[in-house]
Amino acid sequence: MQLRDYQKIGVKFLQERKYALLADDVGIGKTAQALCALDSFPVLVVCPASVKHNWANQIEMWITHRRQYIKIIKNGKDPIPLNRDFYIINYALISRGGREVFKQLMTMNFGLIICDESHKLKNTRAHRTKRILHPRGLISRTDKMWFLTGTPIKNRPIDLHSLLSSTRPDLIAPYTSYLRFAYRFCGAYEDKYGLNVNGASHEGDLANRIRPFMLRREQQEVLKELPDAMIDTVELECTPEAKKIIREEELKTAELAGERDIELFTLGETARIRQALAKYKIKESLPFIEDLLEETSKIVIFYHHRTVKNALLKSLSKENPVYIDGTVPAQKRAGIVEQFNTEPSCRLFLGQIQACGEGLDGLQYACHTAVFVEPSWSPTDITQCIGRLKRFGQTYMVNAYILVIKATLEAKMMGTARWKEQIMNRIIQKTGEKQMYLEEKIEKLEKAISTLVATLDKVLNDAPASETVTTAPGKAGTKKVTKKVTKQAEAEPTVEDPDDGEITIDQVRALAADICKKFPNGVGKNRCKTTIQALGGTKLDTLEGKKIGKCYEQFAEVLAEDDDDI
Repeated sequence: MQLRDYQKIGVKFLQERKYALLADDVGIGKTAQALCALDSFPVLVVCPASVKHNWANQIEMWITHRRQYIKIIKNGKDPIPLNRDFYIINYALISRGGREVFKQLMTMNFGLIICDESHKLKNTRAHRTKRILHPRGLISRTDKMWFLTGTPIKNRPIDLHSLLSSTRPDLIAPYTSYLRFAYRFCGAYEDKYGLNVNGASHEGDLANRIRPFMLRREQQEVLKELPDAMIDTVELECTPEAKKIIREEELKTAELAGERDIELFTLGETARIRQALAKYKIKESLPFIEDLLEETSKIVIFYHHRTVKNALLKSLSKENPVYIDGTVPAQKRAGIVEQFNTEPSCRLFLGQIQACGEGLDGLQYACHTAVFVEPSWSPTDITQCIGRLKRFGQTYMVNAYILVIKATLEAKMMGTARWKEQIMNRIIQKTGEKQMYLEEKIEKLEKAISTLVATLDKVLNDAPASETVTTAPGKAGTKKVTKKVTKQAEAEPTVEDPDDGEITIDQVRALAADICKKFPNGVGKNRCKTTIQALGGTKLDTLEGKKIGKCYEQFAEVLAEDDDDI
């Protein structure tokens, strides 16, 4: 792992300061910069509960010059060991976990305290802010304290007061008190509700004052150094009861799969585990999504099951979410994307992986952040979904977060280096935005030419032919009668078994083509792919013997069914 040039600047900025705010935009790599700047131990990391395990993973990845002894503090009752290099605790546990855990921390000395998502400390009267930033709080137990956030001023300048007044009051003197800061930098005034501090004033003065304390770079400033997409696997906690049920499903699945590697499981086998995980992932995923919404304006969420979609729609209704799944007609999808793109209050787009993996365009104009609440185990599916955001028109690096439940088969699968490498290779294979643009243009041009040729061919073949009939001579002499002969309209294709003999690959391929026509926008293609994989093949040509006939039968059943939600 190597730091990029702008990250080296961030490391130097932190190392030179006792108190500092690293406010880089989301996805730029604040965690890596903070870890590479470390020079004193032990370290206490205070962060949201949803990213505690992610911090542990990042520590193991970046701290290679010494052994890492990491303690994730999970409750307020257990004794905290004194021989660790890193302690990781969440804000809620400090503020609502009882006095016991806080008392233990207050008996310890730390070389550094890192407050991740430090905008959560903006309220000076909040319990967690007092326990961390009060002169008799955790700040008194360390020589250094660094703050990380992508939104240093979430709504208004007053959000910075708690950090500045507790760490660098010299920068804002003589406006160190809440009231003086509010009147100077927030245009404060009295209204019928009391003191209004929602405004801003003397912004230039405030910007100059905080420059020694805060470093911020936005994605567009360092875009040349960023990859096309950043993919992070985020491990979520799970209750013991849920783990027991999930483990039972995993054992059943492993038993059915036999000796095959988990990466070679068919979609039918993995569906058992996904179904078991679905109901438990929603509760654990919500805090992560809510925290992420504090750093970015819009998010695309990918999922599998309808129950997950319904739960997310209900729980996140205040964000005015929209969705597209197999029940949404193709002609309505563009309007839904347009609503997501143009309405500021519509912050969430829920996309069913099967329905949105292909043939969906426009999301890239409003969003660069994706969350896979239910990730597919196929790198191809993940790549296609990320491709809805990483395409021509995208001006930011795409951040994709894969949510998995810790210590499950899913977590192992999503964490495999080969799996992640496959995704990144597929993305990197594109030689830039211009190449992607040209490929899309060429594809559209080829489709237009094919349509034009087909139309001309139909016109020529269906043109009415003239048949001349000579009647018997009459008083008027010989009379020519022109009679129009038209082709009988072709009947709609029906599913029929071959007359006799073995079923051939070509016959199966013909059915597959009909399925793709009947279920457009990639849905039919995914149905065919799922059937083939369930039969043990990777593509149609890999099926042999009786499996070809079995595939024909299953394709025929798909073609005969109604247009349901998958």
